Amino acid sequence: MIDKRKFYINGTWINPIIKNDFEVINPSNEQPYAVISLGSKKDVDLAVNTAKKAFITWSQVDKKEKISLLENLLKIYKNISLLEWTINQAKKVYECEKIIVSTEDFELKSIAKELNVRVVNRPADLAKDKSSTLSVIDHLFEIFESEEMILDSFTILQVTSPLRDSKHIKNSLELINSNKYDSVLSVYIDDKHPAKNYFYNNGFLEPVIPNYEFLPRQLLPVVYRRNGAIFSVTRNFYKKN
Repeated sequence: MIDKRKFYINGTWINPIIKNDFEVINPSNEQPYAVISLGSKKDVDLAVNTAKKAFITWSQVDKKEKISLLENLLKIYKNISLLEWTINQAKKVYECEKIIVSTEDFELKSIAKELNVRVVNRPADLAKDKSSTLSVIDHLFEIFESEEMILDSFTILQVTSPLRDSKHIKNSLELINSNKYDSVLSVYIDDKHPAKNYFYNNGFLEPVIPNYEFLPRQLLPVVYRRNGAIFSVTRNFYKKN
């Protein structure tokens, strides 16, 4: 049965705050086909509040860049899947044999194979909600080493963060190949500054950044948040860390 119970909020697939499952029935055989979540008021509030916060940053984006991003979004959802979009953008930068899709999903495997890129079967224990990206990369490296495949660096393109195109991928490749950096990742300006956040420790609140705790917001340095679209790293740096 297809499981589509998560919501895409703030660039991440998350579980509903309140469980409210609903089975989708296949009309041809009257059997359950998929399970989705109907959500709750708390889920809607979270999505709306997140969108309001994101708008602050979005409103500062240059008009030309906004149009480009929206056109890319239209291409993604109008005709092709997120995986196909990601692979097509990667193919403009990398040769097909250098593009690898790790998945346990039959449908995604089929899409990748049709696009002539390599598919690695992801073990079930690495396909769980709590499975880390690092564990998946470790699995790929085990395969590479068994095949005596040598690579200087690699780039992770998360399918669920599709707002990047070949230009962004190419830029990250140029940076990582410049030998000036051990890793390159995509970010966006975060309007929610961590200087105003606190850790809760044994009944007390401790500032995340003590030196900036009482600094006026207008004087705080700009901070950036990872968006998951691109992460490039050298092999040596990854192995050491």
